[in-house]
Amino acid sequence: MSPPARQIAAVLRRLVESLSADAWRAEIKPYGEGYVALTPDGVRKHFVQDIQRMKPTSCLPRRGRWRLKCFGDKISTAAWRSKPSWYIVAAPRRNHSPEVERDSAKRMRAKTSSSKSSHVPMLSQPAAVAEFIASAAASL
Repeated sequence: MSPPARQIAAVLRRLVESLSADAWRAEIKPYGEGYVALTPDGVRKHFVQDIQRMKPTSCLPRRGRWRLKCFGDKISTAAWRSKPSWYIVAAPRRNHSPEVERDSAKRMRAKTSSSKSSHVPMLSQPAAVAEFIASAAASL
């Protein structure tokens, strides 16, 4: 295995280990040099599972890929520490625990809304998400 391939494999392994034990993590595959992404099947089963009419490939360009380098990058100052934040907790989800999301929102002191949806409430419940965004904008 070449050094870049070993590096990609190591980062991918750390990514997979950092995720919950859910089946969706098996759907993360290398996607070009230095990137990983969910497979179309992974998108359908674990990302947009509440949107039956959506083809997984129609979500892929929006979802994109993860650049492996990002997993090692350090953030000097998170914007949520000094700026107002809003957070939509989507549950039940197959790829993240809603409890982890609620904890993240609490740490951010975010104004929170809950949605019974997959990872993409903006696609499955666009009116509710638009209302939440409008409310956030009006509060500034």
